Amino acid sequence: MERSIIDNPRLAKTGEEQCKWFKKKMPVLKAVRDIFLKNKPLNGKSIIICMHIEPKTAVWIDALLAGGAREITLIGCVGTTQPSTAAFLASQKNLSVLGKEHDTYRTQKKYIEQALRSKKDLILDNGGSIVIEWHSGKYKWTPLGATEETKSGKNQIESKVKSPLLPIVVIDDSPLKKTLENTIGVGQSVVDGIIRATSLLLGGKRVLVIGYGWCGRGIAARMRGMGAITMVHDINPIKLLQAKMEGNIVNSCEGLLPLADIIITVTGRENVLTKSHYAKMKDGVILCNAGHFSSEIDLNALSKAFTREKINDHIDAYSAGNKIIYLLENADLINLSAADGNPIEIMDMGLGMHALAAAAIADGKRPLKKEIQPVPQQINYDLAELCLRLF
Repeated sequence: MERSIIDNPRLAKTGEEQCKWFKKKMPVLKAVRDIFLKNKPLNGKSIIICMHIEPKTAVWIDALLAGGAREITLIGCVGTTQPSTAAFLASQKNLSVLGKEHDTYRTQKKYIEQALRSKKDLILDNGGSIVIEWHSGKYKWTPLGATEETKSGKNQIESKVKSPLLPIVVIDDSPLKKTLENTIGVGQSVVDGIIRATSLLLGGKRVLVIGYGWCGRGIAARMRGMGAITMVHDINPIKLLQAKMEGNIVNSCEGLLPLADIIITVTGRENVLTKSHYAKMKDGVILCNAGHFSSEIDLNALSKAFTREKINDHIDAYSAGNKIIYLLENADLINLSAADGNPIEIMDMGLGMHALAAAAIADGKRPLKKEIQPVPQQINYDLAELCLRLF
């Protein structure tokens, strides 16, 4: 096992206490844990995971260990690691944690390379970084398969892995995740993150949501519910028409940028906003990212064109001439870096699905093709019925 790399091991007790509330409020994962404890679908398996290190993840990890996992290496996502949770998890048997609060993408890559030096049976990914690195050809062993949590990660894998050498189950392709986690959960948590970071009233603000997928749709709906005037841009005209019919102002990105008080990127793509866009933004605009990667916003171009001043732990001011652009959380995921991520019940469902998908790969009862594929439909049905009983 890898030696844990965390901020402060002495926070383990604090992390344990913080996780108790979450564990009580996640009945789906409790039910999955009970099934795993009985059937041991992960028996003897070595697992490498990339996931946000926060209390809901700790409850999920506990279920995986109950399923018989021999050892787990958990690597944190950039900008979302809670040191107390990392310390608590690192104190557990058969578990290594590689994740600090202020890690960078370069640091994360080093963690992944370090962890992949020894054979892993399963890859449970979030952002595609582990899957992509394993496909580099440097590793002489093949896992049973992998999962990918997000659309952003799926996009990355599709662009960089032309012919997958193992089954890759995309959690984000589940209809349950799209409708419940992405639309309802992300919508609520992004509003929560922006309010916590700024303490501003959303009512009356002109909020531009760039990207009208399942997450963007949920964010816009919750913003309207808070009294904001919502505007939407998407490169897909069908999505734009949907946004218009659902009560949003739609236009080109260039046409909406000068009007926006708050701009939220949620596309899963890189460099959605860059130098030419900054010139069109109004003075005092607030900019944040709700997509997986901070690279949705071109921070290099922003830093070159503007002078940065740190306002507080959540906000940086970028100034040039008579214009100031306020950036929240250095473009890291606003709902996790400024708040506590998606609601507990939502992640109870989502992480329960992730656990069941991992078990489906590990037990080999239904052999999966070496390709990118959605969650098996039976898992969706079983989980929906479980949620209906428990929520």
